[in-house]
Amino acid sequence: MELDLHPSAGRSASSRHRNPYFGAAPADASTNWAREVSEILKAAAHEGRFLILTILTHGEKSVSELVKAVELPQSVVSWHLARLRLGNLVKTRKDGRVVYYSLAGAEIPALVKIFSAFASDGMKQDGLPAA
Repeated sequence: MELDLHPSAGRSASSRHRNPYFGAAPADASTNWAREVSEILKAAAHEGRFLILTILTHGEKSVSELVKAVELPQSVVSWHLARLRLGNLVKTRKDGRVVYYSLAGAEIPALVKIFSAFASDGMKQDGLPAA
């Protein structure tokens, strides 16, 4: 059984883009940016995924390095990485059998920094560098 990680999995094509407040898709393309931002936020909106993004702001890491850093099972880290890939927040590079992950865009560290500013005291308590 194939796992579909897309947030709209299981919904019909017509309901995927329906505005829940107005009952129809937005009338023009000027609101597409809001949908794109929403998808980025959904991809990052989990403490495990956000921690992975924070770690990757310091450079490329292999899956095993990420597993060790976040102290989660490899299967959980792989699932989070798949969701981050789907959201275009991380990219991969293979070197033999080892898969390395890095941030997919130069703007992602800024995203991490902005959201980390809201919780900088918590990051200090956890021993993580404040972004």
